[in-house]
Amino acid sequence: QRQLFPQIAHLISNLMNNGLYITNETDLNKLLAEVKSYKLKYGLDVLFVDYVNKYIKANNRNLSEKIGEVTSTLKDFALKEKVCVVLLAQANRESDKKSGEIVEKVNEGDIQDSARIEQDCDQVIALYRNKKLDNAEYRAVNEHEIDYNSKSADKNPDCINFTVVKNRHGKKNTLAFRWNGK
Repeated sequence: QRQLFPQIAHLISNLMNNGLYITNETDLNKLLAEVKSYKLKYGLDVLFVDYVNKYIKANNRNLSEKIGEVTSTLKDFALKEKVCVVLLAQANRESDKKSGEIVEKVNEGDIQDSARIEQDCDQVIALYRNKKLDNAEYRAVNEHEIDYNSKSADKNPDCINFTVVKNRHGKKNTLAFRWNGK
């Protein structure tokens, strides 16, 4: 692991020198004020928000209402500031419990506490890899099913699929990308 430190430091340096800004602000209003200030100084195309629950304030409303407050605020911000907001959301683990492994494909109903997230977003994109294909023994036993030229993550261990499961302004589709886990 120590041998990776120089590579990680180099990556972070490149990201920081090319307009990446990271904050750990947990108050949504303060975060958006910080982002507006950054946008005025440097410009801004995309805002990535990881873990929506960290912006939820404690009160008596149910979780869906609290998440809805955050997602509608982010959507208003995106429209007003003309910034693409990418909200990363965790999949509901019920699909994993069915198989005992993380191998099930995710749909918009699998987004944890998804009602308001799905309602407020324009697109939902699910990432999928068949993690069984990481296991060399599994690949050997199922050799006839493996196809390194396939664009399906179910057949190609070097593939990850991005599936557009909701698209308010266009079509749904699955795109294949090369996966290099190292």
